Amino acid sequence: MVVSRICPQKNLLQAISIVSKIKGMIQFDIYGTKEDKEYWDRCEKALHTIPQNITWRYCDAVPAEKVIPTFLEYDIFILPTLGENFGHVIYEALVAGCIPVISNRTPWAKLSTYSCGFVIPLENEDAYVQCIQNYVDMDENGIYTQSLNAMKYAEKKYRESVQSSGYYRIIK
Repeated sequence: MVVSRICPQKNLLQAISIVSKIKGMIQFDIYGTKEDKEYWDRCEKALHTIPQNITWRYCDAVPAEKVIPTFLEYDIFILPTLGENFGHVIYEALVAGCIPVISNRTPWAKLSTYSCGFVIPLENEDAYVQCIQNYVDMDENGIYTQSLNAMKYAEKKYRESVQSSGYYRIIK
């Protein structure tokens, strides 16, 4: 699944290219505002060429209060973004236990250290394909374990941010 604005910065075209190389039956859902109509037209054209083992849907934008509940319905979140200052949507995926597979152009560099996702250089599309394929081939227990790890990592990051913000000291 993808949740992001649909514009060149979020790199949906590369996500489509990656997903189109996956073997096995998968559902690829796209959520987001069509911010750049011309870019969406290019993405839609690419979507119509992907293999039949991949079912795709455009699901429109998700209201802010429904982002985490939407992530709860999915196993993997792919975002080969060209750059993020923070990547709130990555944090929201982690909170929901949806495993992020993201580019190395975000501050979320330690996902693999905590066994809760992967950070892959944009230039290495083969690594994205292999990573997603590994998840497609993984048994339910493996997905479940990484999903739990994602939620634990989100909680750890939240606690760290509260402690470093001074908010923790105010309420104590």
